Amino acid sequence: MERHPTPHLYLRSLDPDSQDSLTRIAHWVRPASVVLDIGCGPGILGRYLVERLGCQVDGVEYNPAAVRLAAPWYRHLAIADLEQAYLPELFPGAHYDYIICADILEHLRNPERILVQAATLLATHGRLLLSIPNIAYAGLIAELLTGEFCYRPEGLLDETHLRFFTRQSLERWLIAHDFAICRQDSVTLDLASSEFHDRLDRLPPLLQETLLAQPDALTYQLLVEARVASDASEMTSRASALLVDIIIPVYCGRAETQACLSSVLRSQLSVPHEIIVIDDASPEPALTDYLRELATAGHITLLCNEQNLGFVQTVNRGMALHEERDIVLLNSDTEVAGDWLDRLRTCAYSNPDIGTVTPFSNNATICSYPQTCADNALPPGYTVEALDALFRRVNPGQSVSIPTAVGFCMYIRRDCLHAVGLFDATRFGKGYGEENDFCMRAIVAGWSHRLCGDVFVYHQGGVSFGDGRDLLQQQAIATLRRIHPGYEAAVQSYIVADPAKPLRQAVDAARLLNSNLPIVLFINHNLGGGTLKHVRELAGLLSGRMQTLLLYPIADHIHALRWLRDGEILDLHFALPADYDLLCDVLRTLHVSRIHFHHLLGVDNCVWQLPQNLGIPYDYTVHDYYPICPRINLFNAPGRYCGEPDEAECNRCLQTTEPVIKDTTIQDWRTRHLQLLNAADRVLTPTRDVKQRMLRYTPAAHLVFAPHPETRSIDQQPSSVPLAATEPLRIVVLGALSQAKGADVLEACAIDARRRALPLTFHLLGYGYRDLAVEPNSLLRIYGSYADEELSERLAALNPHLIWFPAQWPETYCYALSACLQTGFPIVATDLGAFPERLAGRFWSWIQPWQTGTAVWNDFFMALRKQYFASGISPPVPSGATPTAEFDKCIHTPRSSTSQ
Repeated sequence: MERHPTPHLYLRSLDPDSQDSLTRIAHWVRPASVVLDIGCGPGILGRYLVERLGCQVDGVEYNPAAVRLAAPWYRHLAIADLEQAYLPELFPGAHYDYIICADILEHLRNPERILVQAATLLATHGRLLLSIPNIAYAGLIAELLTGEFCYRPEGLLDETHLRFFTRQSLERWLIAHDFAICRQDSVTLDLASSEFHDRLDRLPPLLQETLLAQPDALTYQLLVEARVASDASEMTSRASALLVDIIIPVYCGRAETQACLSSVLRSQLSVPHEIIVIDDASPEPALTDYLRELATAGHITLLCNEQNLGFVQTVNRGMALHEERDIVLLNSDTEVAGDWLDRLRTCAYSNPDIGTVTPFSNNATICSYPQTCADNALPPGYTVEALDALFRRVNPGQSVSIPTAVGFCMYIRRDCLHAVGLFDATRFGKGYGEENDFCMRAIVAGWSHRLCGDVFVYHQGGVSFGDGRDLLQQQAIATLRRIHPGYEAAVQSYIVADPAKPLRQAVDAARLLNSNLPIVLFINHNLGGGTLKHVRELAGLLSGRMQTLLLYPIADHIHALRWLRDGEILDLHFALPADYDLLCDVLRTLHVSRIHFHHLLGVDNCVWQLPQNLGIPYDYTVHDYYPICPRINLFNAPGRYCGEPDEAECNRCLQTTEPVIKDTTIQDWRTRHLQLLNAADRVLTPTRDVKQRMLRYTPAAHLVFAPHPETRSIDQQPSSVPLAATEPLRIVVLGALSQAKGADVLEACAIDARRRALPLTFHLLGYGYRDLAVEPNSLLRIYGSYADEELSERLAALNPHLIWFPAQWPETYCYALSACLQTGFPIVATDLGAFPERLAGRFWSWIQPWQTGTAVWNDFFMALRKQYFASGISPPVPSGATPTAEFDKCIHTPRSSTSQ
């Protein structure tokens, strides 16, 4: 609604003994009533009703300055633009003895919206009280006759007035919107006291007499008390006696059309209906024959266009058949189930202002499920019938307001169609955009649109339009932008607000429970990396045995709970610790039976209590050394592995090394974390090195060696890349390189190789934690980050002679190493952490001391170049055996079934 930059503040008083409109309306209100004051301004009326009559008053107002003045007198005061607001959502469940619109409806482009919405909020014997300026006032007519039409800050021609009424037009308007007038009154004002005091004198005497002789010549304002002429149950009863036309336009796609019509004919409907199929000159003889067979058997009414008219003219033909019937437009590539039409009509008549209803679908833009604005497949294991039944059970009677219907399945009430007119065949002849244009026109006429939460209809999408679909969509969007400039903004606002999300999530949760698989809760940080990769791969590995939820922090105490399965988007947010009880209730409702802690960095402390509060067992996987040191990777100030000193040295490190950690001691830190580990069913360690390190700190924990499961084979037989006599040895380092992962070591070796002119080149496929020296200042090239799925291709392009892991901390597993093992390239790594045991027994692999100096590293590479790569002689195999364990046999099973 367009308004002045600073909305005008209407300051009035209410004198109980006066005869102005506000006082007269106040006298119509019974004591102790429940009242809604629409456009309440600074609260003059509300204060009177509360103080003098003991009423409970709610209000709606747009002007913030007025709201501040009115607030003390209103039970609930909503700040809203009445052109956009939906009153039943502002005041859910409320029913009022009186709804008052005192000099407000004339300020609105579409006061019909307020009238229709008010009808739903009135109690059984409730009354609507209106005061409206009278445009037939003699002074205003006199001004017109003198050639003037002067807007003013206030008065009959208030500069914000958009709609004008006489007594007769107001009566017709109320009756047209199902209101019956109970009584009327008026406020008269002599011309001398009005803003038009000198206008009548400018007219000829005879004309003055004629004007003043009119019935409402001195009526300044019209006052009306009205009631709803028929309640919602009567409206639904009338509608239920009428047939509904199910209109299905058909052009091509025999298989899809047959599936559609079969599903409609199987439907179990109590709503009287007629199935009207319109053949738009289909080019498929088999499809035409099929439709004729159905029509001959009496299953459908078949209409045939002599020539192809396009979607819009075809459905307009169908909608014009029966002027008294509601209609459903149903695409020929849809499938329905159960009593779908009964539920759509129930939704359509749940409020008087609802013009159209759209169900959920797998492919319906803003009405899509499970992911909104996406073309989804049906969830695994679900038919259309099963999914629709789930929507019916989970969301009975639920709906949300939407900015536009979606035309694949669109219920249109006949009274809305009468008010708005048919689809615009001139602008949208072949299809796409016509339903959006209709809905925009309907909104202007005071109608609303709803997404029906308890109906699901399958939609394949695009069958009738074929290859021309994209062009039609582009043309439609351009047309909508031109004739409805606010359309896209309204849709985007809806997408951002996503009011249908709770309806989708309720179905998600029901599907989760219906799987009959145990549900395990994973807990992790939000930093991605190898830990998240393991979490996702583990969920996939065990998907046939369990369902997985993931709880992790987002920001500012907000934690997300997600269903960790491809294609699922269940995403609940909790502000912790404030929402901790709610989180527990949700997890109990979902029957979560086990928790698996993966990482607690950034996770709220209350989450640690979940196993105890839910009374369920849990596991813990060690992905790094966070349980024994807040620095996570056992790294000290010089940028090297700390060597795991005594507690005194650990405390000195915490308190003096940046970033300083002063809010805990190492003893307190370990005590708290190790209590959690000690009570776990299992503490899973991906290498024996991790298990041995952890055993020194938590001997009481049930430590279990369990290498991370790999989704792809890492047993690729390694071989060398041929090296010409003058060719430099290409050494590749992978990943986001921190100090701990050896960024400084890599840079130092590249600089040394440049200084000594060694036939070595270093290549960082990734990036460093800081700007590293590159060519020409060193023999290092940096290629930037990569996606996991790109790694093999990127490595093949570099064709390295060897891949180097210069880690300066004891890696617990290293997925980058797994990726390299899949490629078969030679590997060099330090002797810290996972590398020695994971490379044990592998050809073309070397382990070097992690403290190796810069020159020694380069001398080592030069020796490899000469001894093996240039000569083609295979090196000896590193000693030891590659560790193995059957991961899925030692996780998420009772503790007694596993051993250390």
